[in-house]
Amino acid sequence: MNSAREGAVRSRIGRETTVSKLAGPLPIARRLWLSSAAYQYRRAHGILRRGEAGVFALRESHADAISSDASVYTLRDSGLRLALRHGSVDGLVLEEIFRQQCYALPEHARASLARLERPPRILDLGGHIGLFALYVFGLYPEAEITSVEPDPVNLRLLEACFRLNAGKVEWTIVRACAGVDDGTATFVSCDPSHGDFARSHVTASPQPGQSEVPVRDVFPLMERVDLVKFDIEGSEWQILQDPRFGRTAPPLVVLEYHPYRCPEKDALSCVTRLLIEAGYEIGPHAGSSGGEGILWAWSRSNDDAT
Repeated sequence: MNSAREGAVRSRIGRETTVSKLAGPLPIARRLWLSSAAYQYRRAHGILRRGEAGVFALRESHADAISSDASVYTLRDSGLRLALRHGSVDGLVLEEIFRQQCYALPEHARASLARLERPPRILDLGGHIGLFALYVFGLYPEAEITSVEPDPVNLRLLEACFRLNAGKVEWTIVRACAGVDDGTATFVSCDPSHGDFARSHVTASPQPGQSEVPVRDVFPLMERVDLVKFDIEGSEWQILQDPRFGRTAPPLVVLEYHPYRCPEKDALSCVTRLLIEAGYEIGPHAGSSGGEGILWAWSRSNDDAT
């Protein structure tokens, strides 16, 4: 949720600046507790392996610019490894997924996957740097995940993450935009800084400096999966409006919707209508003031079959 992330980071930066000024005359121990490094440590503590949270905190609090090299860490609970860029939105996404649990499975989703009596198959549309996939692997170590990601900058870290965990997980990377036809698209690849966040997206208004990237028809990838996760910066609307979506009807959907490219004024109303028309029941929803949100849905036909 880009505007929500932007607001969160700006709020944090402002809060840290204010706190630092107020902490000046305080005793040393309290100043250290209120410092930027301590704040970053608290963000990473409990997510990363013991000892690595401190390293994360030092690098993140001293990242005046985006690191040109990825830093590698180990997740405490699963032992899986990740690569991220300090001074970028990556740390915030890590916190959203692993601490705030923005993709926590509702009870209906957990029960649906438990009934499979086999490892779940998951399609990750908008793989970013692999953090959602690592979160799911922590819950279902034997899951089969396919991550679709077009952004060349993100792909470097996604593929690094893939290599770091080679042999431990069943993971496939598709280097393309999620779409409804195979082909190419004009792509805006935004720098992952505090100013641009995760705004890389397909555009219909080409400008100098943009690039052509491959597009993959995702419906063949949906045919055998148990859960589809969408976070594709406005490209979700084309997929949701395709008649094949209702016919394919993946049993579970978790979808981050965006006002960008939405065919209606209200993105939440639009995504709700499209999912209901495709045969879904709407589950838990978390929205933001920017008009984005994450919601869960499950296919009514799948429930009837079980």
